[in-house]
Amino acid sequence: MVDAALIDSYEQADLLNPAEGIAVAASPTLPARFAAAVTSAGLTVASLLALAPLDAAPKLPLLWAAVGSALVVGLLPRAGTLLLAIALSGVFIVADVPGWAILLWVALLPSTLLLARHPSSWLLPIGAPLLGAVGLALAFPAAAGFAAGAKQRAAIAGLGFWWLALAEPVAQSRLLFGDLPLKADWAASPAGAIDLVVEMFAHGVPLVALIWAAAAWAIPSIMASGRVALELLVALLWAAAVTASTILAAGALNWPFSVPQAAVLVAGSAVAALLALAGATLRSER
Repeated sequence: MVDAALIDSYEQADLLNPAEGIAVAASPTLPARFAAAVTSAGLTVASLLALAPLDAAPKLPLLWAAVGSALVVGLLPRAGTLLLAIALSGVFIVADVPGWAILLWVALLPSTLLLARHPSSWLLPIGAPLLGAVGLALAFPAAAGFAAGAKQRAAIAGLGFWWLALAEPVAQSRLLFGDLPLKADWAASPAGAIDLVVEMFAHGVPLVALIWAAAAWAIPSIMASGRVALELLVALLWAAAVTASTILAAGALNWPFSVPQAAVLVAGSAVAALLALAGATLRSER
């Protein structure tokens, strides 16, 4: 049952004026709200598409669900994100995949803790699995590099890998490494999802997430020469290092995976380099 008082408190936190002396985060900017709206729509669409093949899944209007989630989260990032997560959890339970609801909250909880003062960023990590759906998951650390604060960049990038790992078992296709070998009916019970999360910790998924976090944190420092040619070279080397370290770390931790296809590695690295260069250009113009 939804705690109305809790939701109301989050709504008030979104609308309070810092001038009143209450220690709350600054109101999200318009671009931040837009990003929150887009990512919430992406999460909604991805969730409903993943549910589509299931017989028990409720048939919801995809467009209206996406628009509704975008409006709610864009206007009230804190309360809207919680309401969206609750709504999706309910849909998952009705569709007889309560394990998916567990994974959603396991993904969201670290976001609310590490990005507590940036509620409009809570759903940004969904960008990693969304990019993974088109073979560009490795570009996400560079996308996270557009965030202004160092801690925010690192948190978004690291959480992106966490969300990516949690989305692999739910996705209809491979996002990067593929999911860990688990029981076929893991999604039918919360216990199955908890076993999955335990397996991820046992295989050191958070350790690989730290690689992405460090990579995003370092982008402004290594991309500050002001020379486009040099920054392009640095961006290419940075992207290659992120790709190689991700694959090598997963191998060193004995993950049961096969190395992604060369096209995925090259495309992800190339887009990552371009995003890193674009971010450096924007920072130099501020």
